[in-house]
Amino acid sequence: MITKTINLDVAEKSDTSYGEVATKLNVVETELDKAEERGEMAETKSSELEEELKNLANNLRTLEAASEKYQQKEAAYIADIQSLEDKLADVSYMICYCSRQFYN
Repeated sequence: MITKTINLDVAEKSDTSYGEVATKLNVVETELDKAEERGEMAETKSSELEEELKNLANNLRTLEAASEKYQQKEAAYIADIQSLEDKLADVSYMICYCSRQFYN
C-alpha cells in the first residue's frame, strides 16, 4: 500500500511537472512566434531601407554630375563676362581716344 501511495505521489508530481513544462513550452512557443514575426517585419523594413538607400545614392550621383556640369557652365559664363568686360573697356578707351582726336 505504501508503494502504491508513493507511486501515486510520484505520478501526481510527474503530471504536475508535465503540466508546468507544457505551459512553459506554450509560452515559449508563443514568444518564438512573436519573435519570428518581429524578425520578418525587421527584414522587410531592412529591405525597404536598402532600396531607399540605393535610390538616394543614385539621386546623389545624378545631382553630383549635374553640379559638375553647372560648375563648368558657370566657369564658362564667368570667362565670357570677363571677355565682354575687357571688350567694353577697350571700346570705352577707343571712344575716349576718338573724342579727344575729334575735338582737338
